[in-house]
Amino acid sequence: MKQKRTLALLLTGVMTLSALAMTGCGGGTEKTAEGGAASGEQVIIYSNADDEAVEAMKATLDANGYANQYMFQTFGTSELGGKVLAEGTNIEADLITLSTFYVDSAQEQQNMFQDLNFTYKLLDGSEKTYCAPITS
Repeated sequence: MKQKRTLALLLTGVMTLSALAMTGCGGGTEKTAEGGAASGEQVIIYSNADDEAVEAMKATLDANGYANQYMFQTFGTSELGGKVLAEGTNIEADLITLSTFYVDSAQEQQNMFQDLNFTYKLLDGSEKTYCAPITS
């Protein structure tokens, strides 16, 4: 059981690292042509994850050379979901980790997320172009 939990946390960190390097929202920080934060700017991550998952993501990012290059802001699920829907493409975050229900709703209403530039496969075949799961 502990091994499964450790593997899930490691996978969370790896997926976050991949997502940070390759995806983003239409946030308020200065952006490069690819959509990421400009050199010298911190990547802003909004998350509804619990403290343990956020710490795992931070540890993975730090261990892979991203220390001091990001800032996490955590919210409750409904609070962050409402924020994403209300702010749309004017959201300050460069990356969000949030329940798929809210991500899908925001994408349907505002088409606000960039497509991922990596592939992944889900058991049920419900992959999307703009989001990927990071926890199980």
